[in-house]
Amino acid sequence: MANWKLGTARILPRGASGMQLDLEADGESGSLKGTLTYTLGIPGEAGGVIIEGPDEPSMHGTITYNVWGGWVASYSQNQPDKKFSVFSVWGNDSSTLPTQIAADGTMTGPGDAPTQIRIKVNTASSQYGSLTQDSLSLTPV
Repeated sequence: MANWKLGTARILPRGASGMQLDLEADGESGSLKGTLTYTLGIPGEAGGVIIEGPDEPSMHGTITYNVWGGWVASYSQNQPDKKFSVFSVWGNDSSTLPTQIAADGTMTGPGDAPTQIRIKVNTASSQYGSLTQDSLSLTPV
């Protein structure tokens, strides 16, 4: 079982989103489990955050989510046209007013140690009814 630890830069521009991904990746079954720590950026400040619904200041804190999912490796001898490794994870923050998260992306590098992940993340807040969308690039930390 491989451990993926990737994230955005430790020091972010004002208003930018940030993420740390810490997952156990099973190469046999393709399963993923671990945590995704996400800081929602501010629309228009830096990056491409989109918020539908109320934009409450408390939504912009850092939240750690327990996530599960799966991944599929790229090229194999039986499927030479499969050019990208891809993955999806989902989960929630386990609070009394939970926020759900779903993320998917593409990976560069070997499955046991990706060198870069391009990720799209979506959240849904049960407290505010807000939906968010964001795109980030992660590298090993």
